[in-house]
Amino acid sequence: MGTAHAEAFNNSGNATGDLQNIFVNIADHTMPSVVNIFTTKNMPPRRYRTPDDFFDFWADPRGQAREPRNEAIPRTMALGTGFVIEAGEHEGLILTNNHVIEGADGVMAKFTESDAESESPATIIGTNPELDIALLRVHPKGGRKLHAVRLGDSDRLKVGEWIAALGNPFGHGHSVSHGIVSAKARALPGGFGKYLQVDAPINPGNSGGPLVDLNGEVVGINNAIDARGPGIGFAIPINDVKAALPQLKANGRVERGYIGIGIAPHAGDGLPMVAQVFPNAPASRAGLKTRDVITKVNGEAVNSPNDLIGAITHLGIGQTAKTEINRAGRTLILEVKVSKRPDMRQARADTFPNDGD
Repeated sequence: MGTAHAEAFNNSGNATGDLQNIFVNIADHTMPSVVNIFTTKNMPPRRYRTPDDFFDFWADPRGQAREPRNEAIPRTMALGTGFVIEAGEHEGLILTNNHVIEGADGVMAKFTESDAESESPATIIGTNPELDIALLRVHPKGGRKLHAVRLGDSDRLKVGEWIAALGNPFGHGHSVSHGIVSAKARALPGGFGKYLQVDAPINPGNSGGPLVDLNGEVVGINNAIDARGPGIGFAIPINDVKAALPQLKANGRVERGYIGIGIAPHAGDGLPMVAQVFPNAPASRAGLKTRDVITKVNGEAVNSPNDLIGAITHLGIGQTAKTEINRAGRTLILEVKVSKRPDMRQARADTFPNDGD
């Protein structure tokens, strides 16, 4: 990092000093955009009954029968994190994880840890459970001025690069941790896409918070941890999020490409192999068969089942996927017309739980 880079945060002109305080500058620059997310959910009433009750009534002290009473409806509260991506004069847009707000009857946002700040109600305007993101609109109380983050380029990240994770761990309020990018393009059980692996501490409550590079730009959304050991966290690459944002804003959901096959890694090289062809699906109509090994889509190599999923789901509905396959030693190219992908979300495996609930 050179002096010009450091001046994005600090105009001191002292390169050494800026290097020493880079995470201080990142925190000062990004923290005003970080939001604590609170959710509530109405629970069904419960009926109280004593061990001596053999009938659907209680006996009161006067010897009169009365109906079982209902408990007041309790409300549960979850804590997560979000961050402002667009700031208008009276409202803003916030990104968070879908699992932070899923099933909530109410969502509130708080921009500071001050007891004097009232929580601002937020409206869910779009969700994508597969990618695990949600887009909220908030009208901050008290005329608060919002600060939007800058969205970076997660494809340019390199393994070993410094990053910072911001969030609301265990409800402790605005916090920052730092580490490095440990790996890229990680596949998670039940997850969609290719995740960034980081060693910056990510704890319950950090879900939905920004992962920031040394330029002060958001390169990921904190999403999950490996419960088997510390220092293994995962973030959704921001480029995947940026690709979904236009549909979230316009339609409240994301429609993804689909060709109708089940795939498995081919023995030996791990390439995507067709394990199942669904009837009346695009792949069936194009002539794909079980045991076909797919090597390229539209001229781009696909080296794993996850590569193939990413290539197809990011194509527009109605586009053609020129699919190069190896069938019993012969190379063929089949044109498959992409259709709308059904909801194929799966629950995450217990070893890779979501961290924010």
